[in-house]
Amino acid sequence: MGQKKLKPYSELPVIQKKEAEANTQVLPLPKEPPPAVAADTGKLVFSTIPLAGKGLLSQQTRDALRGLVRARGSLNVVKLRAFVAGSGDTRRVQEITGEVFSDKHQDIPALSVVQVGALPLEGAQIMLEVTAVDRKVVNPNGLGFFSAQTGSSVADAAAKLQAAFAKADLQPSDAVRVTCFVNSIDAAGDWHAPLAPFSAAAVGLVQMMRDAIGPNAACEGVARLKSPPAQPVTFVDSAPGQSAAALVNTPSVILTGIQMAFGQKQDDVRQGYGRLNRVLNALNSDFSRVVSAGTYLLFSSVSGPAQAERIELAGKESAPASTVLPFEGLASSDATMGVDVVAVPR
Repeated sequence: MGQKKLKPYSELPVIQKKEAEANTQVLPLPKEPPPAVAADTGKLVFSTIPLAGKGLLSQQTRDALRGLVRARGSLNVVKLRAFVAGSGDTRRVQEITGEVFSDKHQDIPALSVVQVGALPLEGAQIMLEVTAVDRKVVNPNGLGFFSAQTGSSVADAAAKLQAAFAKADLQPSDAVRVTCFVNSIDAAGDWHAPLAPFSAAAVGLVQMMRDAIGPNAACEGVARLKSPPAQPVTFVDSAPGQSAAALVNTPSVILTGIQMAFGQKQDDVRQGYGRLNRVLNALNSDFSRVVSAGTYLLFSSVSGPAQAERIELAGKESAPASTVLPFEGLASSDATMGVDVVAVPR
């Protein structure tokens, strides 16, 4: 019997193993913060997350938010204002906020992210101010929103804020949040001492820009009213476009996240305010119903157009409490200014 002739190795068929199809999982994008939230005025509470000096921006943000969710329990967080220092990507704050609140099956709060020059703790990259809704009424007579009072020092600005409180028949002990802005952390020295009268409040301090630009110091505040104001919305020391304070005793208020403008011309600023007005329209309000506004300027040339636009939109009857200051940056590198507001519904 003849031996079967074997084919050369090169002529053998190549049998390819079918590779198991890779299971590709498409992860859902983190939910974005709402542009604005309506909340019960009587139940609003305010706090500031303690600064941490370890880790980079993402870690500090995630740790702060997780700690907040644990500490607040069932309370509904409705607004966050984040002051970010250092070179971290400010856009990560929004992403992480969406992740943390979504993971805990909680509503994502409205969000304002502002880049600042420095924070008063070495290594700290984020300061978070929190507005939440308590389970019980804690502000039975409403809230007062106070414009930033500028001064030559933190002590000077704090004294002027106390004077504004006095015009509203309030004491520093009635404050629930006080935020001071300085052009130099080092020059601020022992800033805790002049703010001691506001010890019942959540107190924070930020350096607006890396370079010393703008006022030496400015302090703004929110206070719990001792008695109802004469009208549901009453302005104190009213002037064109702004007041020293707005006293508010309406059933609810609207808290917006930051809306940005791109460009330095009047039309550019108008478009930014237009977007903000549309956000308010969606919650049955508009810019004439704004009681407090924060304006974060990246270019001094935007200040004039912003002021003119605010006065025009607010109308003759409205003069919101206002903070208008220069800052290092916003979450978009193309932005020239940002605005967030507190408004009342119609």
